[in-house]
Amino acid sequence: MSDPLKIRYVEHPYGQPLSIAVEQWQKQFGNRPVLALVASDDEKAVPAIQNLFTGRKIPICGAIFPGLIAGGQITDKGAVLMPLPEKTRVFLSEPLSSHGAIHNLVSRVKEQREDDVTLFMIFDALLPDIATRLEQIYSELGIHYAYGGANAGTKTLKSNPCLFDHTSFEKGRVLVLMLPNATEAMVEHGFPDTEDTFMATSSTGNLIRTLDWRPAFSSYRELIGKNYQVEVSKDNFYSYSVHFPFGIVRANGELLIRIPSNFNEKGEIFCIGEIPPNALLKVLNGPSDDLIRGVERLVSRVKESPGDESLLFYCRGRYMHLGAKGCQRELDILSSAIGPCFGAMSLGEIGTTMRDQYPLFHNAVIEIVRYSL
Repeated sequence: MSDPLKIRYVEHPYGQPLSIAVEQWQKQFGNRPVLALVASDDEKAVPAIQNLFTGRKIPICGAIFPGLIAGGQITDKGAVLMPLPEKTRVFLSEPLSSHGAIHNLVSRVKEQREDDVTLFMIFDALLPDIATRLEQIYSELGIHYAYGGANAGTKTLKSNPCLFDHTSFEKGRVLVLMLPNATEAMVEHGFPDTEDTFMATSSTGNLIRTLDWRPAFSSYRELIGKNYQVEVSKDNFYSYSVHFPFGIVRANGELLIRIPSNFNEKGEIFCIGEIPPNALLKVLNGPSDDLIRGVERLVSRVKESPGDESLLFYCRGRYMHLGAKGCQRELDILSSAIGPCFGAMSLGEIGTTMRDQYPLFHNAVIEIVRYSL
């Protein structure tokens, strides 16, 4: 039996090691499409990856991520090469800042006229309005599709190209994978509810101006200092905010996680993901044992799902919250249930509600997509 780690992961994606990896991959999977998840430390390898797979007439697409999951282990280098079903359709959108970009995306999806398809979308994480884009897509496509996705980008959160197909390497877009016979994207976070509540009294996109009519940073810093004895500053903001994310309280009581990423001189907080105006926000803190219960729920769902392939996305913010040991503990639980995991450390994830398959933007979750080759 082939070693999946050697077939699906190349530690040094350059020169001869990459050529050998692509050759081995083709022997195992033929000319199936490949999704290449590339660590941001090795983003310069993208042109070679494109050229080698295209030269062998293998459809190629992929994205840059802060880190990877290779055989159930965390790594910050190399590339994970995931086989996709033969009937997978892939395209890279036009810049989402351009007029009519979502309409054109929806039109391309409809042109395929495929049934039983999951739209798996990999967004540039630095787009400020991903949740709104998802609403626009759902409003035109509705329940005729299942949805899932993740956000790509570098560990520095700088605006660089992070999405590619066989020829292009772009930023500010979304890579759309139309996966046949895929289950819904399954997500879990495990964060418990708290009593620490704010109202987002002024917010636009991913920017919170005020919490309870006060500058957002002042309110947030005061609560964190009072309840957790942490002094938040410009220099340490993100390293602490991953431990104390916001939870948007939905009408059904579900919490959508939003990790604060930075603040400006006005005391306005930027988040990874949008904050609706007047949203009720909880300030959360997730002990590892509570998060493990979320992992166990995810395992139960995966065991009940069809499919022989698992694509894993593990939120970078969750990793920073738990640390390497805590993250590895969760990955070990998943690997014991579904086999060695392959995927990436993502900067936000897209899952769906159970009732109507409505796509929701998440932070701090683990996401697994099961599909059959």
